[in-house]
Amino acid sequence: MMRALRTFAERRNESGVTMIEMLVATIIAGLVTAVIAATLIMGIRLGPTVHDRSTYSTDASFLVNLISTDVANATSAVRDPAAPGTPQVCELLPAGYDLYGFKRGTTTTSYTLAIAPTGPPTTTTSLLVTVSRQVDAEDADVLLEGYCTPSEPVVEVSYVDPVYTLDLHLRVTPDGDTREISLSASHRDRPAGLFALEGSVRADSGFGVSGSVVTVWNDAESATVGPQLTTLGDGRFGATLGAGVYVVCQTAPAPGYQSVPTTGPGSMTCGDGSPGYRITPAFREIQFDNELIPLPTTTTTTTTTTTTTTSTTTTPPSGPTPTTLPAAPTTTTTTTTVPPVQPYCTLAPIPAKLASYTGHRGPDVVVRTDLGQSIQAAVDAAALVDGGGNPVGDVNGDGYIIVAVARDQFGSPSGSVTQSVLISATYPRPFVLTACSATLRDPIPGDATPTIRIAASATSPSVNVLGRPTTIAVIGLNASRSTNSAAIEVLGTRRYVANSEVSLSGDGYRIVGDDNTLHNGEAYQNTDDGVVVVGQGNHLEDVDSYRNGGDGFDVRGGTTAGTANRLQHLVSNNSASGSGGENTGAEYRVLNYIMNVDAPIKADNKNVPEDKCVSFPADSITKNFPVVEVCE
Repeated sequence: MMRALRTFAERRNESGVTMIEMLVATIIAGLVTAVIAATLIMGIRLGPTVHDRSTYSTDASFLVNLISTDVANATSAVRDPAAPGTPQVCELLPAGYDLYGFKRGTTTTSYTLAIAPTGPPTTTTSLLVTVSRQVDAEDADVLLEGYCTPSEPVVEVSYVDPVYTLDLHLRVTPDGDTREISLSASHRDRPAGLFALEGSVRADSGFGVSGSVVTVWNDAESATVGPQLTTLGDGRFGATLGAGVYVVCQTAPAPGYQSVPTTGPGSMTCGDGSPGYRITPAFREIQFDNELIPLPTTTTTTTTTTTTTTSTTTTPPSGPTPTTLPAAPTTTTTTTTVPPVQPYCTLAPIPAKLASYTGHRGPDVVVRTDLGQSIQAAVDAAALVDGGGNPVGDVNGDGYIIVAVARDQFGSPSGSVTQSVLISATYPRPFVLTACSATLRDPIPGDATPTIRIAASATSPSVNVLGRPTTIAVIGLNASRSTNSAAIEVLGTRRYVANSEVSLSGDGYRIVGDDNTLHNGEAYQNTDDGVVVVGQGNHLEDVDSYRNGGDGFDVRGGTTAGTANRLQHLVSNNSASGSGGENTGAEYRVLNYIMNVDAPIKADNKNVPEDKCVSFPADSITKNFPVVEVCE
């Protein structure tokens, strides 16, 4: 029996936990659950407080960044006799205003500072910013709510004629934890109705330029307003102006030219042709940027040559051996001074075109249009020879005659002048007329004379310019307003016209003759055709023609495949058909032999002949059109 009981006990194999173990586990689980619940409850309770603190910090940072600028640039500071003579407190802010004066539900760009009654210069008075910068109405609603503690000073102003110093003290108590934010701003008092013009003149490096001259004109630019302004060491300048509209221009620092502003909103043309600013009380912070360039230097080369001769003394046969003695050396010094290359253009692609004139030393003469100098007079004088038959025009002796047109002493780009020019003489050296993208306006628009004309009689020794034999070159000169003629007319053979624009004329370019080149051109807003070519062997490359009243291109006259007129990278209407760039006539009108030198040619922003005008020659193909072929 006992053996059976032992066997049964051995086979039970009991498992599980005891009552004590169960009780301990329950107690621990309860403690952990309580900790987790407490943490969640605390997080929920602190969420709004953390959000408020974050909001207050953001608003305060926003205020610190803005208020100094706003106060300094306020239009006026007006002492308000109705305001209390004690520091401004929360309860006294007008209804509808936040602490910083953003009027709810409105946006504005003007400033008004209301100052409390006048006292001794150091008297502390109250200030209220009643209207401030343009700001979203929703942001204005929430900007500084909660920053005002009842009965606590929030704004104090010290006045020492003529400067107000504002001290702002904010006590922030979102959760009973008081924190104070303090900052200062100043404002210079100005009589009512005046505003501050502020600006700077900078170099291309970003640093201010001191000593630069800024001039303020009336709106009509007929008279200056006040004395000329001179920039401080950091490039800043300023003036106090009465209500009205003004034009502000700078004299570019030497050596250099103005790069900002360019034409655009708020800008206008100053008397020297450079863009300036038109300012009003709402547009009065301006900045001029300038590219600085090195002045040319004169190179002096000194060559010293020493020549030694010998003297021989001979004695009788019975005497000593003859002695040869050196004579005193003779030294010849030759000094050659090479004139500096005169700056006429800071646009690199234009002077680079002169590289074909190997060994040139730059312009022989620079015509300054800002000084009223005549381009025609310089072009005519360049053809003269002196009594010995030496060319007068080759001033620097480099074997070329180069006449450059510049708008100022630094070679600044663009600019315009009312002049025309006729090139008709025989030049004893290869001749170039060049400019820095200057525009000539026809002085007599309706006289049927082009603004720029190369006459058939004009000639000079030929030079290969980018592989094209050239007798006369015109580079970087634009033409406009020849309403009864072409803006640029080219007659004769082997002319080279490059980097030019033609506009507001009858035809843009009119080329009549053989083996001429038009390179990097643009014809737009002419009443007739953009480009007209009559002759053989002419080469058109990188030329755009758009918004003309006639055809974009009219090319004819190639008598054989070898003398075909060559078209390379042309664009007629640089946008879709029917758009603002459309030429009223055909995009291309061609006759006789035409060669497509290097695709693409474009019409209405489509490739020719792949996508449009399939009858035109493909890349590197020459084709004869015995009758006029039109590409619309």
